[in-house]
Amino acid sequence: MQSVIELVDSVEIISAKPQFIIAKKDPSLEIIGIGRSAVVFKIKSTSMALKIFPPVFEHIALEEAKIYALLEGNNFFPSLYEAGNNYLLIDYISGYTLYDCLLKGIPLTELNIKKVDEALHSVKRLGLNPSDIHLRNIMLT
Repeated sequence: MQSVIELVDSVEIISAKPQFIIAKKDPSLEIIGIGRSAVVFKIKSTSMALKIFPPVFEHIALEEAKIYALLEGNNFFPSLYEAGNNYLLIDYISGYTLYDCLLKGIPLTELNIKKVDEALHSVKRLGLNPSDIHLRNIMLT
C-alpha cells in the first residue's frame, strides 16, 4: 500500500456547486462520502478511511484533528491515526447513516435513539458543542 501522503497527493478535488468533483484518485481509494468541506474515501483492503479537505477548507482539517484528539477512547467516534494540513486518517465505520435508514426503510429503535443521545452527552461533557449533527453524520452500526 502507498503511504498516506502518497494517497492524499493522488487525489485531485475540483470544487464545484453543489458538491465536489473528484478529478483523479488512486485506485485503492473508494469514495464513500462527499460533504460540505471534505471527501471521504475508504482505503481498500484496510479498515481505514481518509478524509481529504480541498485547500479552501484546510483549516477545518486542523480543527477536526483537535476534536478527534479530545474524543480519543470514546467508542462512539472513530479513532484518529494521522492528520495533516488537508487530511485525516480515521477508522472506517461500516453501517448506514440515519438518512440511509429512512430512505431504505430500516427501522430505528428506542435503543438507537438512546445511543445517539448518549453520544451527544459524552461530547458535551468534554466541553464540545456538537454543531454538525444531522442524519447523514450519524451511523447505525
